[in-house]
Amino acid sequence: MRELFEKAPRYASLLSTYAVVKKAGSKQRNVQLFGFTFERTATQIAIDTAVMARITPRMPTPRLIAGHYVDTALQEALSELNPAEANAERIEDEKDVVFRMADRAIAYRNYITDDEYASQLRHSRTICPLSESGDALLTRMMTLLRTMPSLKVQPFEIVSVAVSDLLDGMAQEQDAFEGFLARSVESSIQ
Repeated sequence: MRELFEKAPRYASLLSTYAVVKKAGSKQRNVQLFGFTFERTATQIAIDTAVMARITPRMPTPRLIAGHYVDTALQEALSELNPAEANAERIEDEKDVVFRMADRAIAYRNYITDDEYASQLRHSRTICPLSESGDALLTRMMTLLRTMPSLKVQPFEIVSVAVSDLLDGMAQEQDAFEGFLARSVESSIQ
């Protein structure tokens, strides 16, 4: 697994999130995504499921859902937040993180609005089983957003840009992920 974290860290995080949610349970959250982001996520699920089924035909294929990608994206994008932090100075640093994500989310919203295809898609709501840490990060981000009323951004827009970033990175890691799976199956057969 160390090799996967080195060569395809987003895929390693996704599989880790999947295992944590499956083993430890989850908090069900109603999460809205831009329709374009939701569509991209559904496509990535189809790709990843097909790759795993093709390379590991005798092994059970994880039943990936949008929530696993949302959780993984939150862990990556909001890793600097500490839901238990009570120090005002540290909270200001966390607000900077949320501000940067909000700024990117506004740019992403504008991109979606300007794209003829993406702008026609409705926002999609899905029930996402989030790990305890993913749920805590989402809650912290939403709490910090409430302390910044001048920011005209919705939490789902920040989540959507985080998921979009994750998907962009996964596309670059696809070959490394497939190679890792193939080597893992080969070594387990031997």
